[in-house]
Amino acid sequence: GRSRGGRGRAWGLQGAAVTANDRTCTTPCKCPENDALRDRYRAYYDYLCAAHDESRQDPRGFTRVLKAVYYAEVVIADRADAMALHGVGPQHADRMAKALRWLAFSRDGLNQLTRVGRWEAPPKPDVANALPRWWRLEWVERPCGRVMSRRAYGIMGGAGFMEDFTEALNWSELEKDVRKWTRAKERDGYARTADGGDGGGGGAPPAP
Repeated sequence: GRSRGGRGRAWGLQGAAVTANDRTCTTPCKCPENDALRDRYRAYYDYLCAAHDESRQDPRGFTRVLKAVYYAEVVIADRADAMALHGVGPQHADRMAKALRWLAFSRDGLNQLTRVGRWEAPPKPDVANALPRWWRLEWVERPCGRVMSRRAYGIMGGAGFMEDFTEALNWSELEKDVRKWTRAKERDGYARTADGGDGGGGGAPPAP
């Protein structure tokens, strides 16, 4: 384990943090329809372990939710289903609901998926043992005009990823956020490297 800044918290490093029970969560879920959601929580957990020196976030809460998804006996289809799981609170229920909507929208052939780009940055100079990072942006537009964006990020050469979703009534509303996000990343040292369709090239893991 590794102590964290005097807060009395400790956990293992990267792969060493995965317990025997965690590893069982890589096999099909008790309800196989939940496998895609399980895969995302596995990726979140792996990212937090790989980025422990930078994120300062304890991954154990994600472990509890990962297991809740894995052992769920019913299909998790929305926020209400997520809230019904033991150990899942409002924050994780919201995260799951957004991920489920993204999965549905991005897989629907009637919607237009745009992979905007991928950016990479060198290690942060003020963080000990820092690693190079990647960030990726894409969005999907539905026939009704509503749009949903996905921002994924991770550590180059590290397992897993984290992601954020934003929904807007139309592209014009989202466009302002896109400009703000990309400018902020470029100020933070990120440089665009690809058109977004590389699925995690340059040493980074795929971000589905």
